[in-house]
Amino acid sequence: METIFHAFGMSLCDVDLCLIKKQGFTAVQLNVIQPIKTGDEWYVSYQPLDFTIGNKFGSREELIELCTKAKELGLKVIMDVVLRHTANLDGEDGKNIPSNNVASRLVDNPYFWTHSNNVTDYNRYNTIHGSFGLPMLDYNNWDLQDIYIEFLQDLKDCGIKGFRVDMGKHFGLKDEGSNFWERVFGRFSDMFNYAECLLDCDKLDVYGNIMNVITDGYLQDHSKAVIFLMTHDTELNEPFTTQHYTDELIISEWAILDKRSSVLFYPRPNSNLWKSDKIREINLRRKMS
Repeated sequence: METIFHAFGMSLCDVDLCLIKKQGFTAVQLNVIQPIKTGDEWYVSYQPLDFTIGNKFGSREELIELCTKAKELGLKVIMDVVLRHTANLDGEDGKNIPSNNVASRLVDNPYFWTHSNNVTDYNRYNTIHGSFGLPMLDYNNWDLQDIYIEFLQDLKDCGIKGFRVDMGKHFGLKDEGSNFWERVFGRFSDMFNYAECLLDCDKLDVYGNIMNVITDGYLQDHSKAVIFLMTHDTELNEPFTTQHYTDELIISEWAILDKRSSVLFYPRPNSNLWKSDKIREINLRRKMS
């Protein structure tokens, strides 16, 4: 099981791998490294322009340097990847229109896009076929999948040891007519990958048969779950469910998270709690259990 430190908002140069290792973490999850929309809001990090390496968080060279050092320290490096959608056009009327800065190789191919309407009924069909306020890509298109594969392989070649798949539950499964997981991530089954499946996903165990699952739900195979106390979503996005957590509560709850599962620690901005002796002691006990 992995004890993962989420280096959210940190540039590659600011990720202190030695301290992360000292604090008992076994892996570090990095920010999206794809070219992204400009802006100071945290969520623009999840609005990519292409499937290549390099943005405000760091360059290819810095990523390789970080991965090399992590390998020396025995830490896994996990990359957050956004494959389901791109950045949208600024303005109220541009929600499902790609940004002018989205790569031409994507924009110019009409078969790469679903052209679907925004979802109002969050049933399963709409979850895997609908739009969610951003221009959605047709992840079942083989030419687009080849772009995904090339991007993921490039990251692996840089030293990445796993992927967090943003919006994981929004990619259809084999029994729903999609070959996305098998064709794309079947090539990377030797890595520590997890699909984001939050909020009322009734397919957790099916996703768990493919890869690990980061979830707030119940997974029958606990060893395939990546669980958490709080995340960037619960801290920075409505309904702000964890902003009231005190340091004392975080410490006590972090200590009792299921040891049969991997865990993800989100460090609050401007907080040094993750650097504390108590968090280190909990993490080290977890490694020995």
